[in-house]
Amino acid sequence: MNFQIAGINIFLICLLFLWQGVQVTIADGLDGAGRLVTLLALILLFINLFFNSHYRKQFIEKNSIIRIGLFWCVYAVLNSAIKYNSDEVSTFTFISINLVIPFILMSSLSALRVESIMLLLKCLKYTVYVVCLLMFIYADVVNGRLNVSLIDPNELSLIVYLLIILITISYLLRQQTVMQTVLLLLPPLYFSVQIGSRMGVVGTGMLLIGLFFVTRNKVISFKRVVVLIPIAIIVLTYILNQTVVGERLLNSSEESQQLTDQSAEGTIFEYYGDRGLYYIIGWQAFLDEPATGIGLRNFQYNYYATVLHPEVMIQLAELGLIGIFIYIAFQSKVIVAIFSLRQRKSNISILYNYFPFIVAVLFFSSTTLFLYSSYSIAIIYGLMILFLKNETADFIQVEGR
Repeated sequence: MNFQIAGINIFLICLLFLWQGVQVTIADGLDGAGRLVTLLALILLFINLFFNSHYRKQFIEKNSIIRIGLFWCVYAVLNSAIKYNSDEVSTFTFISINLVIPFILMSSLSALRVESIMLLLKCLKYTVYVVCLLMFIYADVVNGRLNVSLIDPNELSLIVYLLIILITISYLLRQQTVMQTVLLLLPPLYFSVQIGSRMGVVGTGMLLIGLFFVTRNKVISFKRVVVLIPIAIIVLTYILNQTVVGERLLNSSEESQQLTDQSAEGTIFEYYGDRGLYYIIGWQAFLDEPATGIGLRNFQYNYYATVLHPEVMIQLAELGLIGIFIYIAFQSKVIVAIFSLRQRKSNISILYNYFPFIVAVLFFSSTTLFLYSSYSIAIIYGLMILFLKNETADFIQVEGR
């Protein structure tokens, strides 16, 4: 793949993500059916299929991670074509926006060559930053929380995840100084707290702990720790006692008691707040159709008033044993690749020491929120798969990063 094709890929990936932000803010819901974003994604796929041999090759490589992702996408598409309830959104639109486009984003990122990685990180970082700022500018305050009416509130937290990960990777690859990194991190950290998502704040905290852990011997001195610990305690105390998200964190179990459905009461899931009952009712849905599941988004029509939220229960209840098996295989492949690479290359970049924290955040988030349709999550997985390739690891070592 020559540099021109790589540049076109990066441009289209950034444009796809940017349009998501523009659509729900400046454009005020224009192209709600997703025709433009579908067209852009198909152009991206066409370019890769016909002009990027590396894209095609990644599906047949030994121990290919993206191949398992393709299996899941094909199965989810076929399952939805048969079972999806199209009362609200057409089957084509649902499949395109929620299944096909995230996979195209993930697979296009994972197929980029190592020479374009630094350009990719720079372009993606500032694109996501622009999207975050647009969301912040156009957000309203609802019950003390920032809310953008045309996008799921929790998706905002996933966008913040992506931005923090991009900033962190850029720093670990020496594209930024410590001060630049701190300044770039401050706005998304503030945004995360103001969104009011418990998942988002906890996940953000895990990403920061990961950054601290992998760089502690490099940039953290005793004097800095003496200063940072009191600051961290003050910030944490403020969040818990003076913000909506702090109140929600401290009252998760009480929140579950206020629900009209008390299925989770008396179980460990009551501590998941309003998410706990999804595990109890979701298990009942799984038992009804264990092999292929009840179908994506069908939970709200037959079992509860809202969509099924936890990703792990979506895979089990809505896609059945087949879906959860492929899902676990994909996640396992990513985890094995991380630890295998770190074991085989003793002098690997600290970047790869950070990846387990990203995986931990994604797993934690999957216990409370659906992730399969998120463009942010697709990009995160695409980046990890790209960096988990041997040629990428070798490039980072040769470059001394």
